[in-house]
Amino acid sequence: PLNNADIFHNGEDMFASLKSDLRGAQKHIHLLYYIFRNDALGREILDILVQKARQGVEVRLMYDGLGSLRWFSRMFAPLKKAGGQVRPFSPVLFDFSPHISLNYRNHRKLTIVDGQIGYVGGMNVGDEYLGLSPKLSPWRDTHLRLTGPATWFLQERFFMDWQHANRLAPAPEDLIKYFPPPLAVDAKEGLGVQIVSSGPDTQEQAPIKSGIMAMLYNAVHEVLIQTPYFTPDDSFLDAMRIAAGSNVDVKLMLPDRNDSLLAHHAN
Repeated sequence: PLNNADIFHNGEDMFASLKSDLRGAQKHIHLLYYIFRNDALGREILDILVQKARQGVEVRLMYDGLGSLRWFSRMFAPLKKAGGQVRPFSPVLFDFSPHISLNYRNHRKLTIVDGQIGYVGGMNVGDEYLGLSPKLSPWRDTHLRLTGPATWFLQERFFMDWQHANRLAPAPEDLIKYFPPPLAVDAKEGLGVQIVSSGPDTQEQAPIKSGIMAMLYNAVHEVLIQTPYFTPDDSFLDAMRIAAGSNVDVKLMLPDRNDSLLAHHAN
């Protein structure tokens, strides 16, 4: 099945598009972010969500219990009051279940509007993604706006994490309405899209890593890798070395400045 994909390389364009789609929502909005900051951008998006919730749109927002730990209790109160649902993913202060690890964080950045428009990529909600952090500006990132059947898989992933955060499983008949027919896609511009997710709830330990390694082993001409966090294990480094030793042009791009001190030194 074909999908349409808009690729964003800066926060200004991406968040302008995202806010427009949020304002146009008619039925439901689902958001999941590792970081949702209590800054100008975060409050602007939250104001839109509050307005939509008051209009009768179902709003579900999930944030990581560690990534957004500093401001979650006071920031989302207006959305809850307007009828929106807000949940933390593995709140580290309150969840002492033996099957939960402090390292089991949810780094996904998802927004699904009416089950037909999906956003996924590297941008959280925060002013730094607009290049407004003096220490980290300019900020370079990548994000996608998807329409087509791929949005179903983003919606599915959201509800899997929502189930984890709520400790209960919605009935299948209650979920059908969140998976409407996808928006029409221009056959000439349509793309194939595969959504791959991983985490402690997947049977295979590292499906994303496995997929990238498969591409490395099957590369013929070139491999281009761009990432802010590069801490590979030996098997991944071996795959890169084998590709480079097989006359494949392997290029790795890392940031000169990083928002994580530990990741910077590990790189």
